[in-house]
Amino acid sequence: MDGRPAVRSEAAVGLGRYIALVGEPVTRRIGIPSAVARLPLGMTALALLLLVQRDSGSFALAGGVAASFALASGLTSPIRGRLVDRFGPMPVLMATGVLQPFALLSVVLFSTWLRDDAGVVVAAAAAGATLPPVGPVVRVLWQRLPSAGLCEAAFALDAVLLQVIYYGVGPPLVTALTVLHSPELAMFVIAGLTAVGTVLVASAPACRVRPAARERPPPWGALAAPGIAGVLVTVLVSSAAIGALEVAVTGFAAEHAMAGLAGLYLAAFGLGSIAGGLWYGSRSSRRALGAQYRLWLAVTIAGFAPLPLCSGPGWLAAFLVVGGFAVAPASIVQFRLVGELAQDSVLTEAFTWLLSASLAGAAVGNAAAGAVVEKAGSTAALGTALVLSAAAFLLSLELS
Repeated sequence: MDGRPAVRSEAAVGLGRYIALVGEPVTRRIGIPSAVARLPLGMTALALLLLVQRDSGSFALAGGVAASFALASGLTSPIRGRLVDRFGPMPVLMATGVLQPFALLSVVLFSTWLRDDAGVVVAAAAAGATLPPVGPVVRVLWQRLPSAGLCEAAFALDAVLLQVIYYGVGPPLVTALTVLHSPELAMFVIAGLTAVGTVLVASAPACRVRPAARERPPPWGALAAPGIAGVLVTVLVSSAAIGALEVAVTGFAAEHAMAGLAGLYLAAFGLGSIAGGLWYGSRSSRRALGAQYRLWLAVTIAGFAPLPLCSGPGWLAAFLVVGGFAVAPASIVQFRLVGELAQDSVLTEAFTWLLSASLAGAAVGNAAAGAVVEKAGSTAALGTALVLSAAAFLLSLELS
């Protein structure tokens, strides 16, 4: 590749930067397939809850199955990342793109037909353990784009895509499939999207390249890189703040006899995040990444600060849009920090550790806010999210 695309990409600003990104061959080849493969990320937890609760009548079992899926995914994610770094993306994506759909269909088998509680928990854990590492693989490809401007735009669109999946498309699609037919149909659709999207990504030329022979990575893998552990701890706490906010908002809606509108509040939060991500990706900053990260975490605090003071549903919705603005930019900088700090030989593994930290933090925030809502109400839980966001900012001060 000659230097001309990189020059044009660096010069592009605003919408032109996204147009330049679409012109990259790797973007055209994996953009839509990677979106298809990752759409189940916003669908699986809700589909598992709806399926198992309907079949068993137990919210406890349904929650346990969803937790089994999430826990297995988080614990095994770095292993899948290390396998990609060692053997290349294609064999790992092909294997998981086949195995996970079968595991998801096994959940339906054990839940609906066999009525085997232990079996459904094990099947959900197997589905989590075989989650295709499409996101980390794609982010490695973004990290290797020919210019910083393209890299920023790619990570911005990646973060925006996740917000759309988690808040705008995934849950409503599961709800529609369940209402129109059944939660089994939702599980079948998830399995199909996973298989088709993952195989298409795996077959892209950029994913068929085997890693060059390198020195054996250190036993701690990506965690051995200086600064990575500090970033991951900060990510865990900042993700806990967002997880706490989601539960607090759900509690707020229930307290105001508007439980059915909780999804709309979260959509308002996601809308603010999408706007922030697109704005960030269209601009360049000369600040060091660590300084950018601290800035966006500080903006997160400012956005969360009014939330505990909201007494009416309308005010909460408006401030959630504002509060969400910094979330995607902070996420983008997280990706770029990890990409900058990690060695190339363990880059995929580093991005999977980022996913694990995010999942663990969200689980901690969910649990903490749930307990606070039970004992002190949603206002106190919104305050918990604010405190956690402040803690993440303080941790970021230790990053270079």
